[in-house]
Amino acid sequence: MFDCDGDGKITKRELEAVLRRLVPDPPTAEEVASMVAEMDRDGDGCISLEEFAALGPALAAGAGGGESELREAFAVIGGVDADGDGFVGFEDFVRMMDGQTCG
Repeated sequence: MFDCDGDGKITKRELEAVLRRLVPDPPTAEEVASMVAEMDRDGDGCISLEEFAALGPALAAGAGGGESELREAFAVIGGVDADGDGFVGFEDFVRMMDGQTCG
């Protein structure tokens, strides 16, 4: 969903495109660059899977006990990831939106 080219990293452009589709008032290009810079621990200008995964605990802590909601979200994603690669591809996403699970 985020990693459009499948290289295992989320670029500023990919993050910006997703946020434009998902958020009613999307952040500016400068705000997206700031988000990427904040999460980019290895300095390559992208967000790796490890860097993205590290965001989960930070969000849960900032949400004041949102850990159960985060676990539920990951369970939904895991339930539609048909090939088990840790990514929600287009077919997986359609299945998720239709309320279906794999397995």
